[in-house]
Amino acid sequence: MKEKQYRLSGRMAAAALVLCSFLINYKNILTSCQVDAQYQVAMAYRLLQGDHMFSQMWEAHQTSAFFLAFFEWIFLKVTGSTTGILVYANVVGILCKTAVAFCAYGTLKKFADRKMAFAALLFLLNAYPKDVVLPDFANLQVWFGTLLMCCLIWYVESRRRRWLIFSALCLCLEVLVYPSCALLWVLCVILFLRYAPGKWRDIGIFTGICGACGMLYLLYFMRGNPRQFLQYIYYIWSGDESHATGLGERLAVFGQELLVLASDMRYILATAVCALLAAGLFRSFSKRRGDIWSKTRLFYAVCCWFLTFYILGYLAHLGTEQAGTKYHFFLLYLFVEAAAWAGAGYLNAVEKRIFVIGQFIGLGEGLATLLLSDMGIFSALPYLIPGICVCFLPLGKLWEAGGKKEGALKKCCVLAVLFCGVMMFRNFIYRNGCMTTPRNFYEDSIFGVTWTARQGPLKGIVNDAGAYVADVTYLEWQEKIQKGDRVLVVSYPTMPAAIYLNQEVEICTDSTISTPTYSERLFTYWEENPDKYPDVVVVKYFDGSFSIGEYNEVTEWLTREVFPGEMEEGAYWRYYYRNGSSYRSAPDQTVGSNGRGEGNVAPEE
Repeated sequence: MKEKQYRLSGRMAAAALVLCSFLINYKNILTSCQVDAQYQVAMAYRLLQGDHMFSQMWEAHQTSAFFLAFFEWIFLKVTGSTTGILVYANVVGILCKTAVAFCAYGTLKKFADRKMAFAALLFLLNAYPKDVVLPDFANLQVWFGTLLMCCLIWYVESRRRRWLIFSALCLCLEVLVYPSCALLWVLCVILFLRYAPGKWRDIGIFTGICGACGMLYLLYFMRGNPRQFLQYIYYIWSGDESHATGLGERLAVFGQELLVLASDMRYILATAVCALLAAGLFRSFSKRRGDIWSKTRLFYAVCCWFLTFYILGYLAHLGTEQAGTKYHFFLLYLFVEAAAWAGAGYLNAVEKRIFVIGQFIGLGEGLATLLLSDMGIFSALPYLIPGICVCFLPLGKLWEAGGKKEGALKKCCVLAVLFCGVMMFRNFIYRNGCMTTPRNFYEDSIFGVTWTARQGPLKGIVNDAGAYVADVTYLEWQEKIQKGDRVLVVSYPTMPAAIYLNQEVEICTDSTISTPTYSERLFTYWEENPDKYPDVVVVKYFDGSFSIGEYNEVTEWLTREVFPGEMEEGAYWRYYYRNGSSYRSAPDQTVGSNGRGEGNVAPEE
């Protein structure tokens, strides 16, 4: 009878935790509006407009736009408008994330402990590599990596050839989303040599499929002109100044991260000391009752208390997490890794294989991110998600390994549930995104939400003053921008790229990346694509002035040398029209600046 009651209560608790995860993700749908999310939406929109990849799109992450473009195409066909498209994209992201999480749950449940598979499900439902919930390049990288891990586990354990083929396809999609993930091929080869039944035969099949897909990618993108394709690659690589960093700069970033972490280390150390004291007190109390704790059980108790005090620390510092320190939260991933490796020796043979496969894929995800991005080491920790979800298998063994068999079924899940609780708590408190406001200020906490966007592509997004700015901007575009206009938006240091979807316009810039740079590369882009020379330049207007340092120089350069035409002021933006008022009355007229301040005729339309 007690066993039935326990099972019923366990199922009810599990259902409640899954429901909480869904509610938190519903909150994320309405609050996630980070500039990187808008960048992904704009890239997909450019594809649907007919812009050619590489030749007309110089975005560094453009090969990841295919996934969201398909869903945007459905949305535009059904609604005929971009109104509310960001909320829709967030819904698509949550649904895809949920599907991947349940795929991982089904895989782990099949070959390992059901309870720990459920803990992995909770983790995957609440873990994000970035503050974005829609299918952007970061989420797609982790999702395809998780599916790759699942397919490899199924192949190693079932030895069915179709899972080998699915593994190769998952890796191909991951490389398409993030090219440096080609590094995972090396790790997969190592896994095949260690666990695959066919070894070299399987490596040959896996490599052959990956190579064939890679050749198809290149043939499609090159379109018969390899030299021009390489030239576009050079433009993209050299022009993305915001992400192009040398080894020295990356080491400097790492050093800065360590300095900031050192200042915050007092909180981590205080948490660790409290955990040690609490575990020691409980150990002494148990010893008086004749219950002797082993070292493994003591280690397990310290881990549980550490996570408990970590949650209490969050409660004491609500709303204080900022963009510069938010990645320090992911040091908990290293904590979980350490605890998992401590319990890895208690896994059976199947669980050990699953654990090693997950660790390899997680390691590959992190290294691939470090290799191609400008992020530091701590910023790459969130990409360890596939490896973290298999860490719950050894965590469930730690209590039993401590010699306390009675009640182990209840207590072995405590550590995993606590960690998932921390993830869920943070996911609820913080909004997973921001919206650019007039001075690029934003609140990370949900307590900063004050306005709901009621117009345009951001309709339905709950945010701070950024939602009000988005509404005002949308109404201005209906008045000041005509359908079919060729538009360049200038915003520094961040670009809310969804602004291009306020009106049915043609995007006339080399890249809609969220951290834009404005340089001579724009002239090169217009020379390569003369039909992309803009009719209108929209420039961010910061509270009535342009006086914010480097941005002031950028706007002066553009308005003096690129577009010295008629200007109209809006609430937060200035609108420059080619050839002044004559353009508004006669759009076909082409007399104006050629973009170099020489007063010649602009490119023919």
